[in-house]
Amino acid sequence: MGADGVTLPHIENLDQGRQAISLFADARASIWSASNPTGNVVAMLMLEDPGAVAQAKEIADIGGYSVLACGIGSLTGALKGDRVAAEKGNQEILAETKRTKLVNMLTAGPNDVAQRVKEGFLGLLVPNDEVIKLGRVAAGR
Repeated sequence: MGADGVTLPHIENLDQGRQAISLFADARASIWSASNPTGNVVAMLMLEDPGAVAQAKEIADIGGYSVLACGIGSLTGALKGDRVAAEKGNQEILAETKRTKLVNMLTAGPNDVAQRVKEGFLGLLVPNDEVIKLGRVAAGR
């Protein structure tokens, strides 16, 4: 219907990941990705559940989408506030995106944007221009 991108949050497992990707295939959307740089729709899956993080490798291997993101706030909530475990899951998802050459995305603020750039996040959702400027400096721009 003309959307430039679709985000599917709270993917809980491999089966839901496959179902999500089938939506784009059924719609005959031309999904932008490293393997399809001429695509015109951005498709993002968000892993925000410990079960999905445990299957991050398999979900990353599905293909047919643009961005694999960790919903770190929701994941922290699902882990009953365990920020250390959520960050571990976030890093696992980041590693899978690097392996499969998918874009990854995460929220970042003034205190962690430089760290996230250095870790290799390709997309950062930031709250304001100040954080954008900090990210640019961290990226050498």
